[in-house]
Amino acid sequence: MDANGGNEHRVFPAGDVDPFGEGFGFGEPVVSPDGRKVLIERRGVTVATLATGASKRIGPGEESSAGWSPDSSRIVFSGHENEGLYVVDLRSGRKRTLLSTSTTWNSAWSPDGKWIAFARQIGYGPIELYAVHSDGSGLRRLTGYAPRGNRGLAWSRDGRLAFVGALEDEELEHLVVVDVGTGRVHVVQSRLGGGAVAWSPDGRRVAYDATIGNSGASAIYTANADGSDRRRLTPSRPPYDDGPPVWSPDGKSLVFVRSPRGGGAESGLGEVWAMRPDGSHQRRLTKAYPDGGENLEPAWIRGPVHAQAVPRAHEARRGETAVLHVPFPVDGISSEGGRAAIAPVAHEMQRAEQPTPPVLVWRPGHGEPARLIASPCGGVQQLVLASSRLAFDCNQTFFDETYHSLWVVDLQTRVPREVFFSHAGPSPGGLFLDNIVGGEGLLAFGSERADAHGSVRLRTLWRIDGFDSIALRSRPDTGNVVAAGGGRLAVELADGRVAILRTNGALVRVLPLARHRTAYVAPEGIDPKSPFLLAGRDLLLLEHGTLRAYETAKGKLRWERRVPPGAQLEAADARLVVYTAGSSIHVLSRGGSERVVRTGARRLRRLRYDVERLVHAVLTKNGLYYAFNVADRRYPGRVVFVPRGALPR
Repeated sequence: MDANGGNEHRVFPAGDVDPFGEGFGFGEPVVSPDGRKVLIERRGVTVATLATGASKRIGPGEESSAGWSPDSSRIVFSGHENEGLYVVDLRSGRKRTLLSTSTTWNSAWSPDGKWIAFARQIGYGPIELYAVHSDGSGLRRLTGYAPRGNRGLAWSRDGRLAFVGALEDEELEHLVVVDVGTGRVHVVQSRLGGGAVAWSPDGRRVAYDATIGNSGASAIYTANADGSDRRRLTPSRPPYDDGPPVWSPDGKSLVFVRSPRGGGAESGLGEVWAMRPDGSHQRRLTKAYPDGGENLEPAWIRGPVHAQAVPRAHEARRGETAVLHVPFPVDGISSEGGRAAIAPVAHEMQRAEQPTPPVLVWRPGHGEPARLIASPCGGVQQLVLASSRLAFDCNQTFFDETYHSLWVVDLQTRVPREVFFSHAGPSPGGLFLDNIVGGEGLLAFGSERADAHGSVRLRTLWRIDGFDSIALRSRPDTGNVVAAGGGRLAVELADGRVAILRTNGALVRVLPLARHRTAYVAPEGIDPKSPFLLAGRDLLLLEHGTLRAYETAKGKLRWERRVPPGAQLEAADARLVVYTAGSSIHVLSRGGSERVVRTGARRLRRLRYDVERLVHAVLTKNGLYYAFNVADRRYPGRVVFVPRGALPR
């Protein structure tokens, strides 16, 4: 993008994941000094040319620990898993080994080309700072202070190194400046909680981000090399995490990444900001909403830049049927009226490894779908579309800790708001999000609070009014909300009976449900879905291979039907019932006729741990929508719309 944030366009996809690198695991773009090439991670170190988009793989290595020579003709990088240190000449392809053993990080070439500085660990010893000539000679230890992780070393024009680092196993870190020529080490500032450093182009000042002591949030500072005239530039309105700072080539501005802290949909979502060196005129250059995205690792470039089209979902027609081709796998759908919301395949920890695709909102025949932000989420589950609002579970799981955030999106502004946050782990206790249900403008959900032994102490039924959560019932025996429809809610009680409630929580009646004994448990797994539906005068239940319809007036069993093993109840109205089994969709009329739709859905090998069901379907007054995946590398997702007139009568 331009320096003012305009003319933003995609050059090429980000590098492969690096879970232990900078940012959130995405490859860090390391730009050459001439501003025309960039190092990215693609099965090792790869050099890409910005003007053409062409790339060349160098070989196994760690892009996050790489550095350019001053003339942009060579790169220095650590080997696979940071083992060893190597230099490659990009013209000849010749590779030189500087160190064949030891673990190395943060290699950085001096501006005069004489030295390569890097952090080194020998065996299980301390991490220390070393320097070596590019031909492998002159290896020497500079200091026991060294940066931790991939935070980088900053060279000044006159041969000084600046970094935030620690001495051996110190908990807090320091801003350190090392004169490589004399060997003098100056600790500029202490009691820092980590950060990165950048020299101003004239070499007079350093900019750095850091937390002070154990404060938590990071801010950006500038100071003279001797530590004098230290100034805090951000955050102007906390709480934010700001950093790392990057000087513009003319030294007239600093760019950095600002990530809001705390709860809410914007929490942790990085945006690129700019300001003057004195901290004034702070302005945001990127905007994640409403189209999604997470903006990290800004770097300045020069010269022409190749533009690459971003893959977008596109619609095709087959007679009356519309088919949406999606450039990512899909795993969930909800619909109301003439539009459908489509969830991407995403597992709970995905955000830490690769970008989470957006949620799409599609109106057949109305062009490209709208893209709703999902990048702060790991998993995207339990989509519920209700009039002009979309609710879903923004799921985050980190080993034995879980975080579920219920978001509601206004489809006019396409900006999400967090209306409920649950968290648990590593003990069995915590606050848990249960089912999200809704339709026809109604949105509701359940929650439960468990003690340290996992015993449920409180269940609460909530209705969402606008963006406010209103508690309707809150008792240990409240039960789980399992369905919504016709302005009513269905709540399954612990003994297997189902309570029918008005939208204000008032009880209408309790249905005994003959032949139903087992209480429905809270949502778990990748794709939780209730086996109940409210449709017209019926409460539908699919369990143990049998689909049953009960009267909502008295709970009397009206009819039942055997269904294939593994069938999943999807949608129903007063005329039709839709369920899925394997890769097929079954459309059942209340008169008894049944139509089976063969989708051709495939279980993709790379998604075997992230997808439980092959097909998702939903029914509206306009027709039937269903979503599945196929073996297409560019457009694996498929969403199909069949108009009502083409369905069984």
